[in-house]
Amino acid sequence: MTGREAARAMGFAETRISAVESARAGVSAERVRHLAGQYACDDAALVDALAAMAVGGWAGLVGGMSRTGALRLSGPRRT
Repeated sequence: MTGREAARAMGFAETRISAVESARAGVSAERVRHLAGQYACDDAALVDALAAMAVGGWAGLVGGMSRTGALRLSGPRRT
């Protein structure tokens, strides 16, 4: 799924999806679960862990981490 497709599915601007993916913008647990469904992620443990991070404040969780470290939390890096 492209960023444009994900943005459309969520009702976001494409720039918002990019900001969420790179931990520059927060996202609610509900939206994490919705995004996981859009990306066809069926790993319940991973989705639960990501939703729990959102509840605790995504931006606070990754604050002070390197950009690479923040990306690793959301899955493998695309090349």
